[in-house]
Amino acid sequence: MTLKALKNWLLGRGDEPLDYAAMKRLAASASDEERVDLAQHAEARPEVLYYLASDQSGGVRQAIAANPSTPVQADKILASDVDEEVRAKLAEKIGRLLPNLPPESAGKLRDRVLEVLSILVEDQLPRVRRILAEQLKDSAAAPPDVIQRLARDPELSVAAPVLQYSPLLSDQDLLDIIASAPVQGALTAISRRRGLGSGVADAVVAADDAIAIAALLANDSAQIREETLDRIVNRAPDNEGWHEPLVLRRMLPPRLIRRLASFVTSSLLNILAKRDDLDADMAVELAFLVKSKLGETTAATPDSSVASQVARLHAEGKLTEDEVKGAIDRQELAFVIHALAVRGGLQPPAVHKMLDSKSGKAVTALAWKAGFTMDVARLLQHRVAKVPPSSLVHPKNGDQYPLTERDMDWYVSFHSG
Repeated sequence: MTLKALKNWLLGRGDEPLDYAAMKRLAASASDEERVDLAQHAEARPEVLYYLASDQSGGVRQAIAANPSTPVQADKILASDVDEEVRAKLAEKIGRLLPNLPPESAGKLRDRVLEVLSILVEDQLPRVRRILAEQLKDSAAAPPDVIQRLARDPELSVAAPVLQYSPLLSDQDLLDIIASAPVQGALTAISRRRGLGSGVADAVVAADDAIAIAALLANDSAQIREETLDRIVNRAPDNEGWHEPLVLRRMLPPRLIRRLASFVTSSLLNILAKRDDLDADMAVELAFLVKSKLGETTAATPDSSVASQVARLHAEGKLTEDEVKGAIDRQELAFVIHALAVRGGLQPPAVHKMLDSKSGKAVTALAWKAGFTMDVARLLQHRVAKVPPSSLVHPKNGDQYPLTERDMDWYVSFHSG
């Protein structure tokens, strides 16, 4: 075959049988553009592709790296190429090739491919390792040791795809990775895995990563134990990023729904009240809280189980300070509001308004009006009203109200008028 005929063949215009000698001559003497054409040709001879793997032109070597017909021996040379673009193209090809190797290639070919992969997975350039991770992230045929290496990579962009998707990582693998204090963001990737086990979910929560916990709550396929949800909800008032995923999470126990209702915003409370898994009493209670927050409650106390419970306890003389403290501990906002209203002779909307004022003096006056000690006023400020530190009212002489009765009566009248 003449050099001209071979060039025509590169352009798809020749039908002469391929001539190895002519191809080799073209590989040695043609222009960069023509050698690139030859390097990326699917029917180029393996020997020629191997020869071009050492070409002085980076563009030629990139074409060789991307060509599926390139022999593995040439790929091994390219795995350590000085040109990062060559290694990146090779990583993309190897990552795509490995999961699709036919069963009959399980001998030397697979071993050689794995040898190339073992070089690339240690590449100093994160981009190369990231390409491998993206190609292998959901493959069940990837080498387990490579997946383990990628999952523990110090670069989040490399580790995250594997941590989130790889079927080759067991729960124990994930627990070991969490225990090793991985790169920041790794726990978030783990939290997004489909079907995440409850043991791993527990470890994510124990690691105290707020962003990862938010991702865990948003993962509707993650298994989260009720005790773990308890711990999350207990800390949720100070972690606003958890509020929405908690409100949207399915299968929440009623007591946790009540606790959420005590601190989420009006818009989220409205979503919470529209859940389709609420029993009748809970639906009434939440509907009342929504109206209360929007200032739409009528003067009458709603006919709800909480209101009835509070009224009964008060009539029996059992609506004690300990009962209210227990409700505060359990974050049962509706009970606390009705208890303060009944004991203080106030309407629930006025109580809610005072608790929502962020005023330590108003909340302290509310506790006084209900006949409770300064200890209840302290708990209401810290646990229910979330009064800013600069506005907190502290007891006098350890347990006495620091405000005069005249002042406290004014605060009650101002907010309930």
